[in-house]
Amino acid sequence: MLLFEEQPFVRQALHVHPTIKSSFRDFFKPLKSRDSRLFYILDGKGSIVIDGTIHILQPDSIFIFKAGTTYEWQLEWADYYVLNFDYSMAFSNISQTFHPLYSEAFRAEDCFDCGIIDDYKELNSPIVLYKAINLKHSIRNLVFESAISDLWSKQLLSSYLKQILLQILRANSADAPKAHNITKQAIAYIQDHYNEPITNSSIAEKLGYNPVYLGRIFKENTGTSLHDYVIDLRIAAAADALKNSPLSISEIGRLAGMDDVYHFSKLFKQKVGLSPTQYRKQFW
Repeated sequence: MLLFEEQPFVRQALHVHPTIKSSFRDFFKPLKSRDSRLFYILDGKGSIVIDGTIHILQPDSIFIFKAGTTYEWQLEWADYYVLNFDYSMAFSNISQTFHPLYSEAFRAEDCFDCGIIDDYKELNSPIVLYKAINLKHSIRNLVFESAISDLWSKQLLSSYLKQILLQILRANSADAPKAHNITKQAIAYIQDHYNEPITNSSIAEKLGYNPVYLGRIFKENTGTSLHDYVIDLRIAAAADALKNSPLSISEIGRLAGMDDVYHFSKLFKQKVGLSPTQYRKQFW
């Protein structure tokens, strides 16, 4: 498939406000969708796990991934725009929307648009962008346009989405500013080592940057500090374990990188609004 030659199809575009109390229980399970997804985060508390990688929700961040990708929400609440779409018009005759399926129940034939994109290969893997506020207006307009059903709406939505996809590719390209690439390096390292006793200094040393410089660049590009990002990632991992594992609170804290159970419980309640025990009772 060549995106350059295709017209993408917008199946649905919504403004969504899920919370842990208002959403269906299966919303918080590993899922796969029949069409592709784009999430623009307006605000929220929690994370989304895409292909096993935890991403903390930050205002003005974008998550985009192809049909058939495994993802899971771990959040207390969120406010975001979501686009359900195909990269081509091949299945545009199917206008109905489909609830995501449990990942273990998903079959290859369930996928609408799982072909390889040959000209923009980056789109074959999940893309995450932080500080993407320049795309907010375009995505909001697309959501508004999706509420209109007339002779022009289908083509207009396709045109808007293609522009958004190209802007995402530009922002994600190898020619993106050096600061963005440094931030991606830091995020990748933290994702792999958040459960170890890492500090701002040790992260900077591993990546070969001055700690103050790395901290400033990271804050400018994500809206959060290195320290807070590590803590948020640890809390997100602990929340997932509390929901799915029978391990003790102290064991879960230790596996998430926090050996002091009192400090872990205090931080968890501060971030989530519930103690680890209270949070677990919602699922067990």
